Amino acid sequence: MKKLLILLLVVAMFSGCAGNVSEVNQPNDPDTDQLEESDTDLVEETFKFKVEEPVTLSMFVDEFWWPYSDWSGDMPKWFTEMTNIDFDVTVAADTTELSMLVASGTLQDIVVTTQFNMLANSDLCYAWDDLIEEYNIDYAIHPAYKFVNSASDDKVYTIRVGWSADYEYEKYPTVNPEGTALVLRKDILEAVLNETGLEAITTVEELEKCFDACKELYPDVVPFTIHDSNQATRYLEAVYGAGHAGLVDIDDEAMVYIYDEKYKTVLLKMNEWVSKGYIEPENFSWNGLSIAMEKAAASQVFAMASL
Repeated sequence: MKKLLILLLVVAMFSGCAGNVSEVNQPNDPDTDQLEESDTDLVEETFKFKVEEPVTLSMFVDEFWWPYSDWSGDMPKWFTEMTNIDFDVTVAADTTELSMLVASGTLQDIVVTTQFNMLANSDLCYAWDDLIEEYNIDYAIHPAYKFVNSASDDKVYTIRVGWSADYEYEKYPTVNPEGTALVLRKDILEAVLNETGLEAITTVEELEKCFDACKELYPDVVPFTIHDSNQATRYLEAVYGAGHAGLVDIDDEAMVYIYDEKYKTVLLKMNEWVSKGYIEPENFSWNGLSIAMEKAAASQVFAMASL
């Protein structure tokens, strides 16, 4: 049986089933409409339809390091409320499990994976183009996404993460394009904001003030922790808009990312944070999530950069 290659197609698939859905907000045309609503309002507009009866689909996550084992948390809960769709999640035990599922014909309903070439074919997965046509779905794949995500048969089986058109960033001004987020302990955050007189953290300088306040109020707590040494600079790269790998645009020329002045700023800032005691030096020897998660669970960390 064919499967859906990524999560987002679920909404589009059910939106075409007459009699099984109820209409909610219609999305705006990103090329013409004035986008003045909040990010939350805009996100809600992406859900055009909601399944009337609750549906549970199976999902296979082809990343054995994925730290979650079920469909729970604020964002999954919000998604289910918006769509009436829940998921039974299975996380890969190793890097070979997906191949075994393909060979045995036992793929789950939804497959979350980076193995684009393996699954982007009509024998295994549904093509968005075919579903849109068959169910008369009011959804147009933007030409830029069509170009980036087309498989060898010129059909779209998924919209991959890692690249978005400029108009998407204009719609969501607070989005972090690099994917790395800063997770903060709520009780310490409230205490340091009160200590510094800040209403919220909006700049690197304000974040550093909170780190200093954390050191003063909670001397046994590490202000900043990196979840994985292999991703040591990802958070600051996102903050300063620096590249992480490959080529970047410098004065309209393609240059290796290490020549970007913003990347130099990232390295200098990271060195400064270590010197000030915001980061434990041994943090750079950690490999994987386990140590950082253990420290966070033991209330030994204020802020953790995590993908």
